[in-house]
Amino acid sequence: MPFNGSGVFTPLITFIPDSDATAGDQNTQDEDFASGLTNCLTRDGQSTPTAALSMNGFALQNVGAPVGSGDAVNLLYLTSIISAPAPIIPVVGGTSDVITGAFTPPVTALVNGSQALVRFTAENTTTTPTFQADSTPAAQISMNGGQQLLIGSIAGAAAWGLLIWDASLGQWSLTNPAPVEAPGVVKMLAMQTIPAGWLECKGTSLTVAAYPQLFAAIGYTYGGSGANFNIPDARGLVPRAWDDGAGVDPSRVFGSTQQDALQAHTHTYNNPAGSFNFTTTGGSFAYTSVNSAATSGVSSPGRTATETRMKNIAWMFIIKT
Repeated sequence: MPFNGSGVFTPLITFIPDSDATAGDQNTQDEDFASGLTNCLTRDGQSTPTAALSMNGFALQNVGAPVGSGDAVNLLYLTSIISAPAPIIPVVGGTSDVITGAFTPPVTALVNGSQALVRFTAENTTTTPTFQADSTPAAQISMNGGQQLLIGSIAGAAAWGLLIWDASLGQWSLTNPAPVEAPGVVKMLAMQTIPAGWLECKGTSLTVAAYPQLFAAIGYTYGGSGANFNIPDARGLVPRAWDDGAGVDPSRVFGSTQQDALQAHTHTYNNPAGSFNFTTTGGSFAYTSVNSAATSGVSSPGRTATETRMKNIAWMFIIKT
């Protein structure tokens, strides 16, 4: 071999001055040179290394921008990648729930913690959208350690989302899901216009097929059966916290309604000397006469109505679908 283990080239034949050299000797020497040159790297890329190359502490200068995932990078390119929070995908393809993206350089394999800064083109319409980076397999997008997205967790066109590859789950984790209310959440409105994705709580019967997420949240709690279920009817009612074992409103079923009522009680009447007339209509009445001084004072006329109620304001209850 023309090169030793340290890369030093040693001529095969040493010619002696003023001595004859045969053609065979010259051919052997030339063949040795040719063998040595064949083992060198060519500047036009015709040859490739057969083992790792050591730069011995020297710089590999003027490296071009990478094209493939296995290419070396120059300092300028590396600095631009480090300073950015994640590789940016300038063009996103696919649909709202089957999303694709093209990296530069192309991604050929996913490593735990790989990041993709994606500018989405539409709001997700399912809870299991997928993302595919170049030729890697498409994988589900989740949030908060594997939880399914809510419809609208991807905010919509032009919204930026940071995806991180979670190798343990085999999923892309969306780190900044849009704030979306879960199906079944109830809110009050100080207006009469109902926002998209919500319904007024007025006992409407819905089909399971049309509102699968809402049905999964509330089921038949408020009525219905089979292919239909009802949403709560909160019109004209005041909500009360579910007792849930506290003993304040015992044996109360979640989601049930109550009629208005007055707590059972008694009154004591201090009657000075004189007479007292009363009339009862139904029920019972107990009277005890107590001779004592009358208490002076003026009673204002009370408010009366067909129901017992507290002071209130009329707003609308809505439920997230």
